[in-house]
Amino acid sequence: MSHRNPTSFNSLISSKARLGLINDAISLLSRMMASNLDLSSFSLVPILSSPLLSHHHANHLHPLILKAGLLHSDPYTSTALLSFFTRNRRLGDAVKLFDEMPMRTVVTWNSLITCFAQTGFVEDSLYYFRELLRSGIHLSECSFIGVLSALDSSDLLCFLNQLHGLIIKRSMSFFIEVVNSLLNAYCNCGEVQVGEQLFKELLVWDVVSWNTMVTAFAKSEVPNRALDLFFAMPLNGFMANEITFCSALGACTRLNEPLYGKLIHAKAIKCNLIKAPSVGNPLVHFYVICIGLADAQRLFDEMPDKSVILWNSVILGCSLSPLKDALQVFDEIADRSLISWTAMISALGQHGYGREALSQFERMKKLGFRPDRVTLLAVLSACTHEGLVEEGMKLFENMEGTYGATLFLGVIGLLKIGTHQE
Repeated sequence: MSHRNPTSFNSLISSKARLGLINDAISLLSRMMASNLDLSSFSLVPILSSPLLSHHHANHLHPLILKAGLLHSDPYTSTALLSFFTRNRRLGDAVKLFDEMPMRTVVTWNSLITCFAQTGFVEDSLYYFRELLRSGIHLSECSFIGVLSALDSSDLLCFLNQLHGLIIKRSMSFFIEVVNSLLNAYCNCGEVQVGEQLFKELLVWDVVSWNTMVTAFAKSEVPNRALDLFFAMPLNGFMANEITFCSALGACTRLNEPLYGKLIHAKAIKCNLIKAPSVGNPLVHFYVICIGLADAQRLFDEMPDKSVILWNSVILGCSLSPLKDALQVFDEIADRSLISWTAMISALGQHGYGREALSQFERMKKLGFRPDRVTLLAVLSACTHEGLVEEGMKLFENMEGTYGATLFLGVIGLLKIGTHQE
Protein backbone atom coordinates (compact mmCIF):
# COMPACT_ATOMS: atom_id res chain seq x y z
CA MET A 1 0.00 0.00 0.00
CA SER A 2 1.88 3.02 -1.27
CA HIS A 3 -0.28 5.73 0.31
CA ARG A 4 -1.19 4.84 3.86
CA ASN A 5 -4.15 6.80 5.30
CA PRO A 6 -7.08 5.90 7.56
CA THR A 7 -9.59 5.84 4.70
CA SER A 8 -7.65 3.33 2.60
CA PHE A 9 -6.98 1.11 5.61
CA ASN A 10 -10.64 1.23 6.70
CA SER A 11 -11.83 0.39 3.21
CA LEU A 12 -9.59 -2.68 3.05
CA ILE A 13 -10.51 -3.78 6.59
CA SER A 14 -14.21 -3.53 5.77
CA SER A 15 -13.74 -5.51 2.56
CA LYS A 16 -11.78 -8.29 4.28
CA ALA A 17 -14.30 -8.52 7.14
CA ARG A 18 -17.25 -8.77 4.73
CA LEU A 19 -15.49 -11.64 2.96
CA GLY A 20 -14.98 -13.42 6.29
CA LEU A 21 -11.20 -12.97 6.20
CA ILE A 22 -10.98 -11.92 9.84
CA ASN A 23 -7.27 -12.69 10.28
CA ASP A 24 -6.46 -10.48 7.28
CA ALA A 25 -8.69 -7.71 8.62
CA ILE A 26 -7.01 -7.82 12.04
CA SER A 27 -3.59 -7.90 10.39
CA LEU A 28 -4.50 -4.69 8.55
CA LEU A 29 -5.70 -3.20 11.84
CA SER A 30 -2.30 -3.99 13.39
CA ARG A 31 -0.49 -2.36 10.45
CA MET A 32 -2.73 0.66 10.82
CA MET A 33 -1.76 1.05 14.48
CA ALA A 34 1.92 0.49 13.60
CA SER A 35 1.60 3.42 11.18
CA ASN A 36 0.41 5.61 14.09
CA LEU A 37 -2.99 6.10 12.48
CA ASP A 38 -6.00 6.65 14.72
CA LEU A 39 -8.59 3.91 14.98
CA SER A 40 -12.24 4.77 14.48
CA SER A 41 -15.59 3.05 14.24
CA PHE A 42 -14.87 2.55 10.52
CA SER A 43 -11.82 0.49 11.51
CA LEU A 44 -13.44 -1.64 14.22
CA VAL A 45 -17.16 -2.03 13.56
CA PRO A 46 -16.74 -4.19 10.40
CA ILE A 47 -14.58 -6.65 12.36
CA LEU A 48 -16.77 -6.66 15.47
CA SER A 49 -19.88 -7.21 13.35
CA SER A 50 -18.50 -10.26 11.58
CA PRO A 51 -20.16 -13.55 12.62
CA LEU A 52 -16.75 -15.21 12.20
CA LEU A 53 -15.01 -13.13 14.86
CA SER A 54 -13.59 -15.42 17.57
CA HIS A 55 -13.67 -14.83 21.32
CA HIS A 56 -9.87 -14.72 21.29
CA HIS A 57 -9.78 -11.85 18.81
CA ALA A 58 -12.64 -9.99 20.52
CA ASN A 59 -10.82 -10.16 23.85
CA HIS A 60 -7.80 -8.52 22.21
CA LEU A 61 -9.90 -5.84 20.50
CA HIS A 62 -11.63 -4.80 23.73
CA PRO A 63 -8.53 -3.16 25.31
CA LEU A 64 -7.70 -1.51 21.97
CA ILE A 65 -11.11 0.12 22.01
CA LEU A 66 -10.50 1.33 25.57
CA LYS A 67 -7.03 2.64 24.70
CA ALA A 68 -8.38 4.52 21.69
CA GLY A 69 -11.02 6.14 23.89
CA LEU A 70 -13.81 4.86 21.66
CA LEU A 71 -15.75 3.11 24.41
CA HIS A 72 -16.76 6.45 25.92
CA SER A 73 -16.75 8.63 22.82
CA ASP A 74 -18.14 6.46 20.02
CA PRO A 75 -21.46 4.64 20.59
CA TYR A 76 -21.15 2.76 17.28
CA THR A 77 -17.96 0.94 18.28
CA SER A 78 -19.13 0.18 21.81
CA THR A 79 -22.50 -1.03 20.51
CA ALA A 80 -20.76 -3.31 18.00
CA LEU A 81 -18.71 -4.83 20.83
CA LEU A 82 -21.82 -5.25 22.97
CA SER A 83 -23.59 -6.92 20.04
CA PHE A 84 -20.70 -9.37 19.78
CA PHE A 85 -21.12 -10.23 23.47
CA THR A 86 -24.88 -10.72 23.13
CA ARG A 87 -24.54 -12.77 19.93
CA ASN A 88 -22.24 -15.13 21.79
CA ARG A 89 -24.36 -15.17 24.97
CA ARG A 90 -21.69 -13.47 27.09
CA LEU A 91 -24.35 -11.78 29.18
CA GLY A 92 -22.08 -10.79 32.06
CA ASP A 93 -19.66 -9.02 29.71
CA ALA A 94 -22.56 -7.40 27.86
CA VAL A 95 -24.15 -5.96 31.01
CA LYS A 96 -20.79 -4.76 32.34
CA LEU A 97 -20.03 -3.00 29.06
CA PHE A 98 -23.54 -1.56 28.90
CA ASP A 99 -23.18 -0.05 32.37
CA GLU A 100 -19.85 1.54 31.35
CA MET A 101 -21.26 3.18 28.22
CA PRO A 102 -22.06 6.87 28.67
CA MET A 103 -23.71 7.04 25.25
CA ARG A 104 -26.24 4.43 24.13
CA THR A 105 -28.22 4.17 20.94
CA VAL A 106 -31.50 2.33 20.46
CA VAL A 107 -29.46 -0.46 18.85
CA THR A 108 -27.51 -0.81 22.12
CA TRP A 109 -30.71 -1.24 24.11
CA ASN A 110 -32.28 -3.56 21.54
CA SER A 111 -29.27 -5.84 21.56
CA LEU A 112 -29.50 -6.36 25.31
CA ILE A 113 -33.31 -6.69 25.38
CA THR A 114 -33.29 -9.31 22.61
CA CYS A 115 -30.42 -11.28 24.08
CA PHE A 116 -32.13 -11.60 27.47
CA ALA A 117 -35.36 -12.64 25.74
CA GLN A 118 -33.67 -15.31 23.63
CA THR A 119 -31.81 -16.80 26.59
CA GLY A 120 -34.90 -17.08 28.78
CA PHE A 121 -34.18 -14.18 31.15
CA VAL A 122 -37.65 -12.73 30.73
CA GLU A 123 -37.63 -10.35 33.69
CA ASP A 124 -34.30 -8.87 32.61
CA SER A 125 -35.61 -8.33 29.09
CA LEU A 126 -38.69 -6.56 30.44
CA TYR A 127 -36.58 -4.50 32.86
CA TYR A 128 -34.32 -3.14 30.13
CA PHE A 129 -37.32 -2.44 27.89
CA ARG A 130 -38.88 -0.35 30.66
CA GLU A 131 -35.56 1.43 31.19
CA LEU A 132 -35.42 2.15 27.45
CA LEU A 133 -38.86 3.76 27.71
CA ARG A 134 -37.66 5.92 30.61
CA SER A 135 -34.50 6.93 28.74
CA GLY A 136 -36.47 8.95 26.21
CA ILE A 137 -34.71 7.31 23.26
CA HIS A 138 -37.03 6.73 20.29
CA LEU A 139 -38.03 3.07 20.12
CA SER A 140 -37.58 1.12 16.88
CA GLU A 141 -39.41 -1.90 15.50
CA CYS A 142 -36.63 -4.12 16.89
CA SER A 143 -37.30 -2.80 20.40
CA PHE A 144 -40.81 -4.22 20.29
CA ILE A 145 -39.85 -7.39 18.42
CA GLY A 146 -37.15 -8.12 21.01
CA VAL A 147 -39.33 -7.76 24.08
CA LEU A 148 -42.32 -9.53 22.47
CA SER A 149 -40.15 -12.59 21.90
CA ALA A 150 -39.75 -12.86 25.69
CA LEU A 151 -43.47 -13.23 26.37
CA ASP A 152 -44.42 -16.89 26.58
CA SER A 153 -46.65 -17.26 29.63
CA SER A 154 -50.19 -16.31 30.64
CA ASP A 155 -48.62 -14.57 33.65
CA LEU A 156 -47.32 -11.93 31.24
CA LEU A 157 -50.66 -11.23 29.59
CA CYS A 158 -51.18 -7.95 31.44
CA PHE A 159 -47.82 -6.65 30.23
CA LEU A 160 -48.62 -7.89 26.71
CA ASN A 161 -51.90 -5.95 26.67
CA GLN A 162 -50.06 -2.80 27.75
CA LEU A 163 -47.45 -3.41 25.08
CA HIS A 164 -50.18 -3.85 22.45
CA GLY A 165 -51.57 -0.44 23.37
CA LEU A 166 -48.11 1.10 23.14
CA ILE A 167 -47.58 -0.45 19.70
CA ILE A 168 -50.77 1.20 18.47
CA LYS A 169 -49.87 4.51 20.13
CA ARG A 170 -46.40 4.56 18.56
CA SER A 171 -47.80 3.62 15.10
CA MET A 172 -45.77 0.41 15.10
CA SER A 173 -48.76 -1.65 13.96
CA PHE A 174 -47.93 -0.65 10.38
CA PHE A 175 -44.79 -2.81 10.52
CA ILE A 176 -45.68 -6.41 9.63
CA GLU A 177 -42.67 -7.75 11.58
CA VAL A 178 -43.96 -6.12 14.77
CA VAL A 179 -47.51 -7.37 14.23
CA ASN A 180 -46.27 -10.91 13.55
CA SER A 181 -44.32 -10.79 16.81
CA LEU A 182 -47.45 -9.55 18.58
CA LEU A 183 -49.47 -12.42 17.07
CA ASN A 184 -46.87 -14.91 18.23
CA ALA A 185 -46.78 -13.42 21.74
CA TYR A 186 -50.56 -13.71 22.16
CA CYS A 187 -50.45 -17.32 21.00
CA ASN A 188 -47.50 -18.15 23.28
CA CYS A 189 -49.40 -16.64 26.21
CA GLY A 190 -52.34 -18.94 25.54
CA GLU A 191 -54.58 -16.36 23.88
CA VAL A 192 -54.90 -18.03 20.48
CA GLN A 193 -58.41 -16.66 19.93
CA VAL A 194 -57.16 -13.10 20.49
CA GLY A 195 -54.35 -13.83 18.06
CA GLU A 196 -56.85 -15.08 15.47
CA GLN A 197 -58.96 -11.93 15.82
CA LEU A 198 -55.86 -9.79 15.38
CA PHE A 199 -54.89 -11.90 12.35
CA LYS A 200 -58.31 -11.32 10.75
CA GLU A 201 -58.01 -7.57 11.26
CA LEU A 202 -54.64 -7.29 9.51
CA LEU A 203 -54.61 -5.22 6.34
CA VAL A 204 -51.51 -7.02 5.08
CA TRP A 205 -50.36 -10.60 5.68
CA ASP A 206 -47.16 -12.41 4.90
CA VAL A 207 -46.25 -16.09 5.16
CA VAL A 208 -44.95 -15.56 8.71
CA SER A 209 -48.41 -14.33 9.77
CA TRP A 210 -50.01 -17.47 8.38
CA ASN A 211 -47.38 -19.77 9.87
CA THR A 212 -47.80 -18.18 13.29
CA MET A 213 -51.51 -18.96 13.34
CA VAL A 214 -51.21 -22.43 11.77
CA THR A 215 -48.57 -23.38 14.36
CA ALA A 216 -50.56 -21.92 17.24
CA PHE A 217 -53.76 -23.75 16.30
CA ALA A 218 -51.87 -27.02 15.70
CA LYS A 219 -50.79 -26.91 19.36
CA SER A 220 -54.14 -25.66 20.68
CA GLU A 221 -57.35 -27.42 21.70
CA VAL A 222 -58.73 -26.87 18.17
CA PRO A 223 -56.03 -28.25 15.84
CA ASN A 224 -58.62 -28.54 13.05
CA ARG A 225 -58.40 -24.75 12.67
CA ALA A 226 -54.74 -25.20 11.69
CA LEU A 227 -55.88 -27.34 8.75
CA ASP A 228 -58.51 -24.77 7.77
CA LEU A 229 -55.83 -22.10 7.56
CA PHE A 230 -53.36 -24.39 5.80
CA PHE A 231 -55.78 -25.08 2.95
CA ALA A 232 -56.88 -21.41 2.88
CA MET A 233 -53.34 -20.13 2.30
CA PRO A 234 -53.14 -20.74 -1.48
CA LEU A 235 -56.62 -19.24 -1.90
CA ASN A 236 -55.20 -16.03 -0.42
CA GLY A 237 -52.08 -16.06 -2.57
CA PHE A 238 -49.60 -17.59 -0.11
CA MET A 239 -47.48 -20.69 -0.60
CA ALA A 240 -46.89 -22.97 2.38
CA ASN A 241 -43.26 -23.51 3.40
CA GLU A 242 -41.51 -26.09 5.58
CA ILE A 243 -42.81 -24.54 8.80
CA THR A 244 -46.41 -24.63 7.55
CA PHE A 245 -46.17 -28.27 6.49
CA CYS A 246 -44.58 -29.28 9.80
CA SER A 247 -47.37 -27.66 11.82
CA ALA A 248 -50.17 -28.96 9.58
CA LEU A 249 -48.84 -32.52 9.82
CA GLY A 250 -48.66 -32.14 13.59
CA ALA A 251 -52.34 -31.14 13.58
CA CYS A 252 -53.24 -34.20 11.47
CA THR A 253 -51.40 -36.47 13.90
CA ARG A 254 -53.22 -35.00 16.89
CA LEU A 255 -56.59 -35.31 15.12
CA ASN A 256 -55.78 -38.78 13.72
CA GLU A 257 -56.80 -37.53 10.27
CA PRO A 258 -55.32 -39.93 7.70
CA LEU A 259 -57.13 -38.35 4.72
CA TYR A 260 -55.95 -34.79 5.33
CA GLY A 261 -52.49 -36.04 6.20
CA LYS A 262 -52.20 -37.82 2.87
CA LEU A 263 -53.39 -34.69 1.07
CA ILE A 264 -50.66 -32.70 2.81
CA HIS A 265 -48.16 -35.44 1.91
CA ALA A 266 -49.14 -35.01 -1.76
CA LYS A 267 -48.78 -31.22 -1.52
CA ALA A 268 -45.33 -31.62 0.05
CA ILE A 269 -44.26 -33.78 -2.90
CA LYS A 270 -45.63 -31.19 -5.33
CA CYS A 271 -43.73 -28.41 -3.52
CA ASN A 272 -40.52 -30.51 -3.53
CA LEU A 273 -40.29 -30.37 0.27
CA ILE A 274 -40.72 -34.05 1.02
CA LYS A 275 -37.03 -34.67 1.76
CA ALA A 276 -36.55 -31.63 3.98
CA PRO A 277 -35.99 -32.92 7.56
CA SER A 278 -38.46 -30.41 9.00
CA VAL A 279 -41.17 -31.94 6.78
CA GLY A 280 -39.98 -35.56 6.58
CA ASN A 281 -39.75 -36.03 10.36
CA PRO A 282 -43.36 -35.04 11.18
CA LEU A 283 -44.58 -36.87 8.06
CA VAL A 284 -43.05 -40.18 9.18
CA HIS A 285 -44.44 -39.59 12.67
CA PHE A 286 -47.90 -38.99 11.17
CA TYR A 287 -47.68 -42.26 9.22
CA VAL A 288 -46.59 -44.15 12.33
CA ILE A 289 -49.55 -42.89 14.36
CA CYS A 290 -52.31 -42.57 11.76
CA ILE A 291 -51.56 -44.88 8.83
CA GLY A 292 -49.47 -47.86 9.84
CA LEU A 293 -45.95 -49.04 10.55
CA ALA A 294 -45.39 -50.71 7.17
CA ASP A 295 -46.16 -47.51 5.23
CA ALA A 296 -44.13 -45.48 7.72
CA GLN A 297 -41.16 -47.79 7.19
CA ARG A 298 -41.33 -47.38 3.38
CA LEU A 299 -41.43 -43.62 3.79
CA PHE A 300 -38.57 -43.77 6.30
CA ASP A 301 -36.39 -45.72 3.85
CA GLU A 302 -36.87 -42.97 1.24
CA MET A 303 -35.56 -40.25 3.54
CA PRO A 304 -31.95 -39.23 2.71
CA ASP A 305 -31.10 -37.90 6.19
CA LYS A 306 -32.16 -40.17 9.02
CA SER A 307 -32.00 -38.03 12.14
CA VAL A 308 -32.49 -39.11 15.74
CA ILE A 309 -36.02 -37.65 15.58
CA LEU A 310 -36.81 -39.75 12.51
CA TRP A 311 -35.47 -42.91 14.14
CA ASN A 312 -37.47 -42.22 17.29
CA SER A 313 -40.68 -41.96 15.26
CA VAL A 314 -40.09 -45.38 13.70
CA ILE A 315 -39.08 -46.91 17.03
CA LEU A 316 -42.24 -45.46 18.55
CA GLY A 317 -44.20 -47.26 15.86
CA CYS A 318 -42.35 -50.47 16.64
CA SER A 319 -43.16 -50.13 20.32
CA LEU A 320 -46.86 -49.67 19.54
CA SER A 321 -46.96 -52.82 17.40
CA PRO A 322 -46.94 -56.50 18.47
CA LEU A 323 -43.40 -57.51 19.41
CA LYS A 324 -42.94 -59.93 16.51
CA ASP A 325 -44.08 -57.36 13.93
CA ALA A 326 -41.98 -54.62 15.51
CA LEU A 327 -38.79 -56.67 15.37
CA GLN A 328 -39.49 -57.72 11.80
CA VAL A 329 -39.88 -54.10 10.74
CA PHE A 330 -36.72 -53.14 12.61
CA ASP A 331 -34.78 -55.91 10.85
CA GLU A 332 -35.98 -54.66 7.46
CA ILE A 333 -34.80 -51.10 8.06
CA ALA A 334 -31.64 -50.27 6.16
CA ASP A 335 -28.70 -48.27 7.53
CA ARG A 336 -29.20 -49.09 11.19
CA SER A 337 -26.83 -47.20 13.47
CA LEU A 338 -25.92 -47.21 17.17
CA ILE A 339 -28.60 -44.55 17.65
CA SER A 340 -31.30 -46.77 16.14
CA TRP A 341 -30.21 -49.80 18.19
CA THR A 342 -30.25 -47.71 21.36
CA ALA A 343 -33.70 -46.35 20.56
CA MET A 344 -35.03 -49.86 19.91
CA ILE A 345 -33.56 -51.23 23.15
CA SER A 346 -34.99 -48.28 25.06
CA ALA A 347 -38.45 -48.74 23.52
CA LEU A 348 -38.46 -52.47 24.31
CA GLY A 349 -37.52 -51.76 27.92
CA GLN A 350 -40.17 -49.07 28.36
CA HIS A 351 -42.87 -51.46 27.15
CA GLY A 352 -41.90 -54.33 29.43
CA TYR A 353 -39.80 -56.39 27.02
CA GLY A 354 -36.68 -56.46 29.18
CA ARG A 355 -35.43 -59.88 28.07
CA GLU A 356 -35.91 -58.96 24.41
CA ALA A 357 -34.00 -55.72 25.05
CA LEU A 358 -31.11 -57.77 26.46
CA SER A 359 -31.28 -60.10 23.47
CA GLN A 360 -31.16 -57.20 21.02
CA PHE A 361 -28.27 -55.67 22.98
CA GLU A 362 -26.21 -58.87 22.60
CA ARG A 363 -27.17 -59.10 18.94
CA MET A 364 -26.07 -55.53 18.38
CA LYS A 365 -22.63 -56.26 19.85
CA LYS A 366 -22.22 -59.37 17.68
CA LEU A 367 -22.87 -57.21 14.61
CA GLY A 368 -19.92 -55.03 15.55
CA PHE A 369 -21.60 -52.08 17.26
CA ARG A 370 -19.79 -50.88 20.40
CA PRO A 371 -22.32 -49.66 23.00
CA ASP A 372 -21.85 -46.22 24.44
CA ARG A 373 -23.00 -44.80 27.77
CA VAL A 374 -26.53 -44.10 26.49
CA THR A 375 -26.94 -47.64 25.13
CA LEU A 376 -25.79 -49.18 28.41
CA LEU A 377 -28.12 -47.01 30.45
CA ALA A 378 -30.97 -48.02 28.12
CA VAL A 379 -30.37 -51.74 28.63
CA LEU A 380 -29.94 -51.32 32.40
CA SER A 381 -33.21 -49.40 32.46
CA ALA A 382 -34.85 -52.26 30.53
CA CYS A 383 -33.62 -54.69 33.20
CA THR A 384 -35.02 -52.40 35.89
CA HIS A 385 -38.47 -52.25 34.26
CA GLU A 386 -38.77 -56.06 34.20
CA GLY A 387 -36.97 -56.76 37.48
CA LEU A 388 -34.00 -58.51 35.86
CA VAL A 389 -31.63 -57.67 38.69
CA GLU A 390 -29.12 -60.50 38.25
CA GLU A 391 -28.90 -60.00 34.48
CA GLY A 392 -28.44 -56.27 34.93
CA MET A 393 -25.75 -56.67 37.59
CA LYS A 394 -23.89 -59.19 35.45
CA LEU A 395 -23.99 -56.74 32.56
CA PHE A 396 -22.67 -53.98 34.80
CA GLU A 397 -19.84 -56.13 36.15
CA ASN A 398 -18.71 -56.92 32.62
CA MET A 399 -18.76 -53.26 31.62
CA GLU A 400 -17.65 -51.58 34.84
CA GLY A 401 -13.96 -51.47 34.00
CA THR A 402 -14.62 -49.77 30.69
CA TYR A 403 -17.31 -47.23 31.57
CA GLY A 404 -16.91 -46.66 35.32
CA ALA A 405 -19.14 -44.24 37.17
CA THR A 406 -21.33 -43.31 34.20
CA LEU A 407 -23.43 -46.44 34.78
CA PHE A 408 -24.04 -46.03 38.50
CA LEU A 409 -27.29 -44.16 37.90
CA GLY A 410 -28.73 -47.18 36.11
CA VAL A 411 -27.39 -49.58 38.73
CA ILE A 412 -28.95 -47.60 41.60
CA GLY A 413 -32.35 -47.97 39.93
CA LEU A 414 -31.68 -51.66 39.45
CA LEU A 415 -30.75 -52.21 43.10
CA LYS A 416 -33.90 -50.50 44.34
CA ILE A 417 -36.08 -53.25 42.90
CA GLY A 418 -34.00 -56.31 43.78
CA THR A 419 -32.78 -58.26 46.76
CA HIS A 420 -29.49 -56.34 46.53
CA GLN A 421 -31.15 -53.16 47.90
CA GLU A 422 -29.24 -51.65 50.81
